[in-house]
Amino acid sequence: MKSENIITGSIIFSLIAFLPSGINFLLLPIYTSHLSIEDYGILTLATSISTFFAVIGAFRTSTAINSFYYDYLHSEDTLKIFYGTILKFSFLSNLLIGILLLLPLYFISNKFLGNFFPLGLFSFLIGLISSIRSCFLVYHKNDKDILKYSVQYLLVTITLIVAQLIALMSLELHVEGVLGARLFSEVVGLIAIVFIERKTFLLPFNSDMAIKAFRFSLPLIPSGIIGWIFLFGDRYFISTYLNTQTVGVYGFMITIVSLISLFSDAITHGIQPYLFRYFKESNIQTAQKTNLIAKWYLQAVLLFSFLILLGGFNLNLIIKNTSYLQFQNYLIGGVLVFILDAYTKLFTNRVLFYKKTTFISGISIFSIFITTCLYGGTGKTGRRP
Repeated sequence: MKSENIITGSIIFSLIAFLPSGINFLLLPIYTSHLSIEDYGILTLATSISTFFAVIGAFRTSTAINSFYYDYLHSEDTLKIFYGTILKFSFLSNLLIGILLLLPLYFISNKFLGNFFPLGLFSFLIGLISSIRSCFLVYHKNDKDILKYSVQYLLVTITLIVAQLIALMSLELHVEGVLGARLFSEVVGLIAIVFIERKTFLLPFNSDMAIKAFRFSLPLIPSGIIGWIFLFGDRYFISTYLNTQTVGVYGFMITIVSLISLFSDAITHGIQPYLFRYFKESNIQTAQKTNLIAKWYLQAVLLFSFLILLGGFNLNLIIKNTSYLQFQNYLIGGVLVFILDAYTKLFTNRVLFYKKTTFISGISIFSIFITTCLYGGTGKTGRRP
């Protein structure tokens, strides 16, 4: 089932991509009832580990699918070989990453996750499997195959919800239960991909395509790591210099406001196949359509951000553990940060289409340099950043 209607297709893709995060938001009352604020702090750190390995997993070759898909679009056989090559490369490269980074993961787990290595291992595997699944999702999003895309998302989402409810409410597990449920849902999704793409895995591996995709994606790894530092590095400073409870309060606030980023990512994923086709055609008519899409995106982000503010200041209606409600003191600032982050995604999409990955990496390095200078300046004056 492939969608040719830009409005219908982009809305469906956006809703499906946002579904897991939206449902997890609805499960917050259960989280806050069964996890202490300290538990939530550990869960926040573990989640950031998963995100890190999702960023570097498969050397980010899933991003190559976005651009090279349109280069191979003229030949279905060539496109299938390219996709199969990327899938197999993602498995092999993640095996290598897993071997190389397992020892550092052990020390990180001991320092930040309460000397409990399984939490780090669960997080590690969640991130790597997620990076493999993203190859499947990116390809079928560009192929506008709503059926395969939605089946994968819904399968993982339903499995995740059921597994978490069992782990927290029936088995009375804590952080390990949540992470175990997440890992189980990722594994189920991965098994489904292997089954769906069983014929694709039998296609020949094209080393030239793999090298080309690797060279494309490699410059994106530094920018991805820098982006991860911006979004998650502060949790480790808080954990080191303050305490896990503060990490929990801060992490809960980020959980709320990061819904803006997840929402904007979902829309970006939904409109991307249409934008890239318009970029490829490059004429006045498609430029007008591109501008219309951009306006719709910006207005949707602003409206959703307002809803996050409204809901965030009224969470006391459904959350009875008052230690979590301290996040409301920082809610407005957090929302503004994620609105600005959402607006940069339109620019990044165009740069990715033209394969300017080195430019993205340079901009990321420059931005972290400016941020460091500003932070150092505020520190010298004795003001809080």
